[in-house]
Amino acid sequence: MRERRITHMVLVHKPYRGLHLGRASLADRLLDTVPGLEVHLVGEGPGH
Repeated sequence: MRERRITHMVLVHKPYRGLHLGRASLADRLLDTVPGLEVHLVGEGPGH
């Protein structure tokens, strides 16, 4: 992503169901890996 100069990402937030034993979300992993990246989470529309 750094090579392509990506600074913003928009991800669909899907609530995780079940055990979440210390696993970081995709957004958390991206924020840890790519300094300066802004991640925006949006919810799915009704009925999804």
